[in-house]
Amino acid sequence: MNPVTFVSEHKRLAGSNAVLKLTVVLLFIGLVINAFISYSMSKRMRTIILPPVVEEKIELSGTKFSDSYLRLMSRYVTGLARNYTPSSARGNFDELLGLFDPSVYAENKTRLYSLASTVETARVTSVWTPDTISWDEGKREIIVRGQRKEYVGDQKTSEARESYAVGYSNTNGRFAITRIAQVELPGNPKGESK
Repeated sequence: MNPVTFVSEHKRLAGSNAVLKLTVVLLFIGLVINAFISYSMSKRMRTIILPPVVEEKIELSGTKFSDSYLRLMSRYVTGLARNYTPSSARGNFDELLGLFDPSVYAENKTRLYSLASTVETARVTSVWTPDTISWDEGKREIIVRGQRKEYVGDQKTSEARESYAVGYSNTNGRFAITRIAQVELPGNPKGESK
């Protein structure tokens, strides 16, 4: 091989190699910048949801739910848990179970299906009307107060004012129930909303 051709070919390949190295470095820098921008945008991202049944804006931002979203979900959750008939109990509870956090799903499935069997066997109907909703974002807990009427067949068996605590978590913007329990509350809690 001719030494002059060899040297010129070597210089051409070295120059080409330098251009390829520069291209790889620039692509890497662009990828790093893109990752930082994407991360910062995801922290500032907001999701605004407005289904047909909602009359006001619902907002999920980072790890925070808007007040209107908490109010809507608390009415929905307690409605599924406390409004039932013998024919609707199992369907309501199936829908409610879809909202539970996976860590508490199994125990609540057993409890709700046992209640559904009792409702179907005894022909129990429950009517729940929430009237006061309050929440504590620090504790991730919603308190719903309302009137509950219970019937067996056509006979009213009870009517009482009851309060329920709904514990929740925010898993990647998803509302997940951690607990539902009846609670006794004296007086009116702070931050009530109708």
